[in-house]
Amino acid sequence: MRLRILVAMVCVTAVAVLLFAAPLAIAFRDLHREEEVVRLERAAAEAAREIPASFPNKVNAVEFAPRQGPRSIGVYGRDLRLVAGIGPARGDAPVRAGLRGDLRDREIHGHLVVGSPLTRGEHVVGVIRVSVPISIVTDRTRDVLLIMAAIAIGVLLVAGLIALWQSRRLARPVDRLAGYATRLGDGDFTVRTERSGVPEVDAVAGALDATAVRLDEMLGRERRFSEDASHQLRTPLTSLRVTLEAARLDPTADRDQMIDTAIEEVDRLDRTIDDLLTLAREDPSTHARAHLAAVLTTLDDDWHGRLASVDRPLAVSVASTVADVVISERALRQILDVLVENAVRHGTGAITVRARTASAGLVIDVSDEGPGVTGDKERIFERRVSTAGRTGIGLALARSLAEAEGGRLLLLATGPRPTFSIVLPAVDR
Repeated sequence: MRLRILVAMVCVTAVAVLLFAAPLAIAFRDLHREEEVVRLERAAAEAAREIPASFPNKVNAVEFAPRQGPRSIGVYGRDLRLVAGIGPARGDAPVRAGLRGDLRDREIHGHLVVGSPLTRGEHVVGVIRVSVPISIVTDRTRDVLLIMAAIAIGVLLVAGLIALWQSRRLARPVDRLAGYATRLGDGDFTVRTERSGVPEVDAVAGALDATAVRLDEMLGRERRFSEDASHQLRTPLTSLRVTLEAARLDPTADRDQMIDTAIEEVDRLDRTIDDLLTLAREDPSTHARAHLAAVLTTLDDDWHGRLASVDRPLAVSVASTVADVVISERALRQILDVLVENAVRHGTGAITVRARTASAGLVIDVSDEGPGVTGDKERIFERRVSTAGRTGIGLALARSLAEAEGGRLLLLATGPRPTFSIVLPAVDR
C-alpha cells in the first residue's frame, strides 16, 4: 500500500509538472524568438542609417559593417541582387516580402532571417536582410529548460517525500485495522481500534468497533442461552425421567396414565425449548401483549399435578380488574416457571400465585410458606450465586427477561413467607 500511494502521488505530480512545463517551454521558445527578431529589426534599422541617400543610384557608395557579432547583414536592390554585405546572391522570401513593404521573419537553413524595407520617401528602393543562427534562440531556450528541469526534479523530490510521509500516515492505521480485524477473527471481541485522524479510516474503525460489540453481545447471548436452556430444561427432563423410571419399576402402575404424563412432560419440554429459542433470537418488543389469564391457566395446568404429587398445593388467582400486560407471553411464562420452581426447590408449604393491580401497572406475586432468604436479597439475582448450592441461573434469567420486557422482578422480603413480585405495565385500554 505504501508503494502504491508513493508511486501514485509521484506520477500525479510528474503529470502536473509536465502539463505545466510543456506549454511554458513553448512560451519561452516563442519569447526568445520574438526577442531575437526585435534585435534583428533593430540591427536592420541601424544599418539603414549608414546607407547613403544616393542609394540605389550609386550602389558602390554603400559602406557599412556586414557582420555585427553573430548577425550577418546584406543589402539587396529591387532586382533581388545582393548589393553589399553578406547573404545569398539572390534575395529569398524575406527579401521579396521586404520589396513589397512587409517586414517578415523566416527560418531558413538554420538561420532566423528578417527582411526590412529600405525606403526613400514613399518608395521602397531596396531591402536590408539581417540573419542570425537559430541556435542562439535554441541555446537560450535550452538554458531555461535546464533550469525548469532542475526545478521539476526538486518538485518531484519534495512530492516524493510528502508522498512517503503521507503513505506511512495512511498505511499505519490501515495496518492497525488489519491487526484488529485479525484479532476479531480470532475471537477477541474486546478489541477497540485507535482513531487516526483520517475520517475515512476512522469510519472503518468505528464500523469495526460496532461489529466487535455486536459479536460480543451475540456470543454473550448464545452463552447465556446455553446456560438458561440447560437450567430450564433440567426440571422437565428430571420429571420425565422420574415418570418413565416409575413406569418401569412399578409393575402395578397404570402404564397408560404414565405414558400420558410423559407426553405432557414432553409437550412442556417442547414448549420450553421453543420459548427459549424465540427469546434468544428476537429482540424484546414493547408492543407485545400477554393475555394474563391464559398464561396463568397454563401455569396451573403445568404445575398443579406435579406439586400435588409432593403434597405442595398451588393456588392461582387473578383479580377481576386485572387487564392484559405489556410483555411477551413466552417471557412471562418462563419467568413464572422459574419462580414456581424456585419455590418448589427452596420453599415449603403451599405456593400462591396472585395477579393484582397496582399504581405502577400490574403485579404478579409468587409466594410460599418457606423460611425465606437470608442476607442481601439482591445477591440472589446474580448469576452463579445461590444460597443453596445451585447454579443461581434461574432467578438471574427471570430478572433479565422481566427487565428486557420493560418490567421488574423484586423480592419484597427476606424473612419467612418470601414473596417475589413481577411488576409489569398494563395494556392501555
